[in-house]
Amino acid sequence: MKQYALKTLSSVLAISMLLSVAACSKKNGKKSHSGEKITDDSPWFGSRKIEIEMPYDKKKIVDYDTTEVLGADKDYVVIYSTGSYRMPEDMDWDSGSFSDYQYSLVNVYGRAEDKTVNTIDLGSLTSDDGNGYISNVFYENGKVIVRIDQFDIMSGDSYTQEKLLDPLTGDVLESREVEGESGESPERTFEIGEYRVETFMEWETEKSSYSLSIIDPDGSNTSVEVKKDDTNIWDISIILPISDKSCLVIASSEADNIYFTVDLAGGTVKENDPSDYEWLGDQDIYSVYYGNDGQIYSGTIDGIVKIDMKKKKVTEVFNYDWCGVSRSVISELGIADISDDSLVLGGSYYNQDFYTAENQYEVMLYEFTRAEKNPHAGKTVMELFSSSNWITRPVADAILKFNETNSEYFIKVTSRYDSASYFEDVNNIESDDEWEAASLKAMSGMSNDLAIDLMNGDGPDILMETSSFGQLNNPNYLVDLKPLLGDIDSDKYFTNIIDGTLVDGALYQLPITFSVMGIQTKANYAGKSGVGFTTKEYEEFLNKTLNGKDVITSGQAVYFTKLFNAMDDVFIKNGKADFTGPEFAELAEYVKNNVQEASGSWNDIIVDDDVVFAVDETYAGHAVGAAILKGDRVDTEQIAICEDLYGFGSYLYNIGDLSGGNAVLGIPSSDGRGPMSAPDISVAISAQAVDENACAEFVKILMSEEIQEAFAMNDEGFTLSRDAFRKGGKAAVEYYNTVNYGMGATMSSGRVKFTEADIDMMEKNISNCSKMNSPDSEIGLIFIEEMPSYFSGQKELPAVVTIIQDRVQKVLDERG
Repeated sequence: MKQYALKTLSSVLAISMLLSVAACSKKNGKKSHSGEKITDDSPWFGSRKIEIEMPYDKKKIVDYDTTEVLGADKDYVVIYSTGSYRMPEDMDWDSGSFSDYQYSLVNVYGRAEDKTVNTIDLGSLTSDDGNGYISNVFYENGKVIVRIDQFDIMSGDSYTQEKLLDPLTGDVLESREVEGESGESPERTFEIGEYRVETFMEWETEKSSYSLSIIDPDGSNTSVEVKKDDTNIWDISIILPISDKSCLVIASSEADNIYFTVDLAGGTVKENDPSDYEWLGDQDIYSVYYGNDGQIYSGTIDGIVKIDMKKKKVTEVFNYDWCGVSRSVISELGIADISDDSLVLGGSYYNQDFYTAENQYEVMLYEFTRAEKNPHAGKTVMELFSSSNWITRPVADAILKFNETNSEYFIKVTSRYDSASYFEDVNNIESDDEWEAASLKAMSGMSNDLAIDLMNGDGPDILMETSSFGQLNNPNYLVDLKPLLGDIDSDKYFTNIIDGTLVDGALYQLPITFSVMGIQTKANYAGKSGVGFTTKEYEEFLNKTLNGKDVITSGQAVYFTKLFNAMDDVFIKNGKADFTGPEFAELAEYVKNNVQEASGSWNDIIVDDDVVFAVDETYAGHAVGAAILKGDRVDTEQIAICEDLYGFGSYLYNIGDLSGGNAVLGIPSSDGRGPMSAPDISVAISAQAVDENACAEFVKILMSEEIQEAFAMNDEGFTLSRDAFRKGGKAAVEYYNTVNYGMGATMSSGRVKFTEADIDMMEKNISNCSKMNSPDSEIGLIFIEEMPSYFSGQKELPAVVTIIQDRVQKVLDERG
């Protein structure tokens, strides 16, 4: 039986995403642009969207698509699309075939003709017996190269074949067999001179590593290992040519990047001194394109840079702020062609109108040309920062609208703070508790750096997704938005959500969209308040209804911190902490008597083929009642789920799993209060902003119906706008009543029919929200450090409270 500890799976899938390829420091040295003046010669690129219509079957809906630009030259841009159409619910497997709903298409766009000049359907290239599949497609030296892995069912032999096609006709010009193993698709492919290098992750080793498949001009294949005995290598996304026959491999690991030189002709690997590559600096390079001009280009979180290996220099050649196209769109596209003054970007873009788009995927191709003069010359720059370092399409659209309509100011996006680099020692994280503690430390570190810069007048003007940085919520750092926004109509917006964010009456961080945090179940399970549970009521619900299996799976210290956050307005008022009251003691006593010391280890969950065994009978979504999960099916009925509902998708999914349970109740508290809201997209204005009124105009654009509806249709949190909420809810109900994949509605208990009553109930759940979840990471860490001495019986509660109150008050006093 293949056994993979969940730690290994989650580390590769989640933690590797946190560790940026070239993150060298927390604050990456990029200077602030706030207050700068845009001049005539400031870089700017005009844009043209090239319409590319792929020959999908118009009678079918595209369910999944991956489109990439294989390459470009002076004649063509070659685009490859592979994916699947949506299969009907009443699929007739006797007369139909799974392959009828798969496609593999090459689109050849003629640059001179400005249109598609040929489309090649690659489906016919695989063997008739169905034992071959396309593992990779390239565009090299004016030929489309299709790599096919074949399996001979009679002999058991496998082999790999490459077919070279004429892009204008699709005719096979040459077929050749590739030496080496077949049957596994590479993660990435790089071209170094006349060599092709393919990367493959090695899973079944004590420490994860990579193998490189080196294919020479004749098709011969040599395999080499890239590894370090005492270190996990998570990813290889960057390979840079040193010469025509050697390359630099940059491997991201659990520690810092590891640099290897690979001799492609000799098939040898050598680890290098990382100090030799400090010149790469803090560039967050994540992709490589080898230009027709002989230069090396790479995508970054901000745009595109040129890498000069000989001069050891990195130069920015294109920034997403230098054009009038949504950065959310173009940041997902690959480089098709580039020089210093022009570029073509293309690929597959996931349509943001999730509920209304006929097809979720759209092929995009943009041509950019450097302008002689910047059309925004004379404007003053305002800097915007998002803690996730990701700008969603509605926010990107709002930035474009502001920049196009405001005559005095121009918003630029900064990535000066690398969120991933604040996480320390992630390789040793083995449980939810440890992950929670690491997250609090990371938030505290970034929050401290932001606070210092804000106080020094060197911070961003607009801050997004920083609502979890509780220490910023005071007038030293942020502006009270209430006077700037004026009266907000409660008939138009969920003003109770706004009220729940107030800190001593001030609105520092506005939730543009939000999630709802609580226990989703049937309404009749609620305590006396009807919206939540007192600790005694939850104890009874836990022991009787849930049969002792808690839906809140944290260990004692983290569990207590969650309960405290839900009631912190009781304990901290006007900068003063008081933990001596009965409410604090009640929470502490409940946790001591009813909660496990620590959360379960991720290593306790084992994956065996398609079955997941959850040792403690809870798994992933904190669902009670699920012992074994198979695919999207759960074999036993679930009673409750403790979750952060990010929108109608997760809410309706849970209704299916819970056989109609559509109430969201609060976690245990001393007063039985309701669920919490949590900002999904939040916005704040620096107290030192260059113009707080101009920043407020941007906030109003985010609150506009146009942008709010865009959030709703993308299921990007529940919207502050009531109208957008209803429109999004109706679209979601219609969508999930039609589409039956991945939903709880496929449960063996029978299909659940979603109705407008579920929307009404969600609106009621929102109205029951007691407050905004805005944890103060520094204070949370104090509880995690000090409360275990009470839970373990080492100290009495009054002694622990004295220590905690003193530490917390010092933190509050230091903030002023």
